[in-house]
Amino acid sequence: MSNNPPDDTKPLSKREEERLLKAGRSVFSTAFPNPNREGCPPQDLIEALARDKSKLAQHQDFILHMSRCSPCYNDFARFRRVAQRERRLKAVGIAAIVVIIFFASWFVVRSRRHPVSTNIALVLDLRNRLVLRGVPETGEQAQQPLMLLRGIDDVSLYLPTGSRTGTYDIGVFEEPGTPLVSATGMATAEGTLTVLKAKLDLSKLNPGHYLLAIRPPGVDWSYYPLVVR
Repeated sequence: MSNNPPDDTKPLSKREEERLLKAGRSVFSTAFPNPNREGCPPQDLIEALARDKSKLAQHQDFILHMSRCSPCYNDFARFRRVAQRERRLKAVGIAAIVVIIFFASWFVVRSRRHPVSTNIALVLDLRNRLVLRGVPETGEQAQQPLMLLRGIDDVSLYLPTGSRTGTYDIGVFEEPGTPLVSATGMATAEGTLTVLKAKLDLSKLNPGHYLLAIRPPGVDWSYYPLVVR
């Protein structure tokens, strides 16, 4: 058996530090009052040690003092709790920033692939326009197409004079058949106008030429040339 005296200068491991603090919660925090703070190190040193800015194992004198001074132990424990709380908040903050960056990047990529333009209260005047019956206009019958931007728009359509009020179906077609976009709106009388209001979602359409169509339920579609940009 070795007769060598114990090595008091051996650095404490992290585990030993935690054991010391755990034991201190029930013993060191009250067992050694030092109201005059005799021999206590500066507060900035205690805080540096608690925040791991200075190695606790390299300050054996402080460890010995802390084991015999409840005020210093309590200061150390308080600084350590604050540091741990700040680390947790920082970790949460970093996680939140990562989430924000992820969704911002996703939105930018999605916007580039599917540009969305939101325009409120767009007005399309159909009063003086020829109605197509499934055949595109050519030659002398051609007329300037209506125009809408890709997006989710609240659209007001001025219906041809004499149009009835009530519910209407609205569709956007590549050609007569099945609509690519469909909606339902309500036409009301506003002075001398019959105004059909609806929300059209054109955000998933590619730019190009289409047909805008309206009809009361159960009636044939009336088509109008449309350009989506």
